[in-house]
Amino acid sequence: HELYTCQIPSRLESREEVIQAVLDAAAERGFQVDPHFDRLCLDEALINAITHGNANDPSKRVTVRVFCSQAAWGVEVADEGAGFDWRGWLDYVRDGLDVSRTSGRGLAIILGAATKVQFLDEGRRLRMIWQHDSS
Repeated sequence: HELYTCQIPSRLESREEVIQAVLDAAAERGFQVDPHFDRLCLDEALINAITHGNANDPSKRVTVRVFCSQAAWGVEVADEGAGFDWRGWLDYVRDGLDVSRTSGRGLAIILGAATKVQFLDEGRRLRMIWQHDSS
């Protein structure tokens, strides 16, 4: 079931309202939402889509879609960029993240927080799924 969908321009200041709407949509459906870690994952996904995917081009859009099943909820964040080598990035994380680098940590946080992470459309679309008990 789709709970929420929107498109925003590639501007960093556009993300906070979307993050809150995503968390509210999941919570209204009865899912346990971590107000800090889930927020951080969503923020990192949006920052990556805006800055890396769309190169801060405000004419390009970021699409956010929230969905759920009985025991899980998820978010897709899609950009209009060229995509990226997500397989190479996963190898980089498996080999040990270099914390002195200023990039790559956001996706490592997402991988650690979400139950399942998928890269679709050559890396232009990120799907994060959280398995939570609904109340």
